[in-house]
Amino acid sequence: MKKSTYVLQLICCLIFATSIHAQVGIGTTAPGSMLDVQANDPANPSNKDGILIPRINALPDVNPGSAQNGMMVFLTTNDGTYSKGFHYWDDPAKKWISIGAEEWKDGQNASGDDYIYAAQARLSGTDIVVTDDGRIGFGTDDPIERFEFKGPGDNDMQITSANANPPNYILYNTGGTLDTPGPLAANGEIGSFIVKTHDGTKVVETGGFRFYMDGVATAGSAPTRFVINTTPEGTVSQVERIVVRSNGNVGLEHSHPHHPT
Repeated sequence: MKKSTYVLQLICCLIFATSIHAQVGIGTTAPGSMLDVQANDPANPSNKDGILIPRINALPDVNPGSAQNGMMVFLTTNDGTYSKGFHYWDDPAKKWISIGAEEWKDGQNASGDDYIYAAQARLSGTDIVVTDDGRIGFGTDDPIERFEFKGPGDNDMQITSANANPPNYILYNTGGTLDTPGPLAANGEIGSFIVKTHDGTKVVETGGFRFYMDGVATAGSAPTRFVINTTPEGTVSQVERIVVRSNGNVGLEHSHPHHPT
């Protein structure tokens, strides 16, 4: 009797050990992988034909470890910089990785502007967005100008070239339309490099380098003048300090406007 019990236990162990290493089929008797789950009717599936991954409202406060490398969850709502959707734990990188999500996602800023944003950049703490009306923001999701770079640290810009034609900043303004350009109005502004700062109450424009038509452009003639503006103490109104006319005359201003002829 005792011997029969040992034999039965041995048979059970062998069966259990075999089942551990066997392929498992759900909805099929011929699984094609370690786990093969099939719909009851692939041509007309039920609304319950699928697999539910664990659903969580927030990612864990304590990061998983190496034993959870590859663990997958479904985040049911946005959690900080992590967006709603599937995520898996990448233990070597020590971070959660979004699965199957597009790099550019839809969003909306506090001003109510719709935009798309770079998910990977936001995950690292930097906003890169393109609003629906065509504004681009780096470091902000609410750009004021057409292009805006915003950040607390070093915001230098560098254009590098290895060519006989060096890098250029080109400011082009035209009368008419973009499709049908024409001359600017008389003395019209062509383009400017403008500086701003905060006066303790608001952001103010305090100076810049400006280029204007010096009269009117005609076929074969585009006279221009160059102006440097600064702001005197006690005001936030700019004054033209240096004016270079199309004929080469230069005017210097200290207190009252004076234009070279």
